[in-house]
Amino acid sequence: MLLPAGAPASSLPAAESFLRRVFAPYLAGSDAIAPTHDPAVFTAEMLALIAHDEALAGQEDPTLDGDPICYCQDYQPLRDLTLAVRATGRNRASASVAFANGETRQRMTFMLVATTAGWRIADIRTPQDGSLAALIRQGIAKRQRLNSSPSATR
Repeated sequence: MLLPAGAPASSLPAAESFLRRVFAPYLAGSDAIAPTHDPAVFTAEMLALIAHDEALAGQEDPTLDGDPICYCQDYQPLRDLTLAVRATGRNRASASVAFANGETRQRMTFMLVATTAGWRIADIRTPQDGSLAALIRQGIAKRQRLNSSPSATR
């Protein structure tokens, strides 16, 4: 059987296992679990974007104003989790994820990267907002424009 170029087929179960570990606290209904600063969950690049946006936001809400894993600010224990992982490139995979948060069904795509430390989330895409990384970059650009405008220096 020929496999498409991408992450080795043997590593795709590890990618799925990684995401199942990320979602486990949400399924159990744990409190305060948004892993937005966790290097065991996100790539260094995504963590840097989040940190840069938060630094520019100062006392205002950053672009990422919620939990990116469940795409929510509040949640009930998630249920009916489904994951489908496929290779998308060398050491890269995408995972189509669906779950129920209360009465709301959510569908998301997690872009994963195999690092020397294991699989990490490089981006999250939702039907509502598209790419989280792109959304944060847009927020950073907007804040930089506002901070550099002449009215910002007065």
